[in-house]
Amino acid sequence: MRIRVRLPDLILGQRVEELIFTLKAPLVGWREASRSLPSLRRVAEIASYAPSARAYGRFVRRGGLVFIASRIEGGGSIEAYFQQLLTEVKRRLNSDTTMADELLNIILVSIVTVTMIAGLGMMGILSVIVMGLMGLAGLLFMPRAHYFIIDDADILGVIAGIVASIVAWILVDGYLALAVGLLAYGLVKLPSLTYDLRLRASMPIRVMMSFNELLTKPNPTPIRDLSPIEHDLIPLWREAKKAGAPQFIGWSNVLVGEYIGAVQNILTQGLLYGALTVGVGGAFSIGLMGYLTRVIQYSTLTQAPVPLSFLLNMPQGAFYSAVGSGLAGGMVVMDWRLGSLLGGVLGIVAWFVLHSVLMIA
Repeated sequence: MRIRVRLPDLILGQRVEELIFTLKAPLVGWREASRSLPSLRRVAEIASYAPSARAYGRFVRRGGLVFIASRIEGGGSIEAYFQQLLTEVKRRLNSDTTMADELLNIILVSIVTVTMIAGLGMMGILSVIVMGLMGLAGLLFMPRAHYFIIDDADILGVIAGIVASIVAWILVDGYLALAVGLLAYGLVKLPSLTYDLRLRASMPIRVMMSFNELLTKPNPTPIRDLSPIEHDLIPLWREAKKAGAPQFIGWSNVLVGEYIGAVQNILTQGLLYGALTVGVGGAFSIGLMGYLTRVIQYSTLTQAPVPLSFLLNMPQGAFYSAVGSGLAGGMVVMDWRLGSLLGGVLGIVAWFVLHSVLMIA
């Protein structure tokens, strides 16, 4: 069994058609350039008659590149035409990068807030679910630099996770069972995770080399459908090859360079925010609670009173907070495979640090 799942690219997905339009419009005109592009074709019909984009609200603003092209066409050289469209494309890609940064920042702050609340023992295992959903939200905003593959290894991983959890539950306790189960699934999926990480890291080089070969080789290597991003860029590569002239191929290289630059910026932001999520969650849950564990142990030895509610709630909350922050951070960086791996690792570390007080409760 092998199912290739493609989630929508909520931020950069719409920009590929704009790249194709920017390349074609100076050559064949904005009407002809928009005909083969589903999201811009309807806008082009309105742009022929609209006095201004503002009159038609958000619908036309989404296809504002068509509206700009309809107003500047015929007013100068095709080089000037392309440069004006390129300026608008750059502005939109910069706006997308800024939006992704703000969204990821909101997700990070939300996860850290939940981590602190959970660490106080106020949410229990629900905190793992909430932080997992937040990690999924971050995953939805990331560019599609790899396909999500569901195959036999997933079934094997789920079985391994369940078996490992049952064994840990019987031999130790339910806390370790949760962490071991996640880790077992992550380890089974580790080979495919490593492969996709390498594939994602080399994606910009593959794309740029393929476009550069249009200028340097008579038989250039086509873009391969190894990721949703590369799949979406295949029509742009074909249009550049069809144009043939070095000037137009150079334009396509400029466009794809701007687009891949935006993709890399957002992926780098995801890596940084995911690492911060794991770092802050681990430091708060494991570090702080590890210190409090020693306080509890000291108070037990010295007969100093410690509130029972503290003993019952905070250690468990810190454990679940550690698991949840690892799960969320891994999903923002990559997907649920890395999330399971990091959640399991942090959970096991948290269990070893906190197991003495977990046993008290």
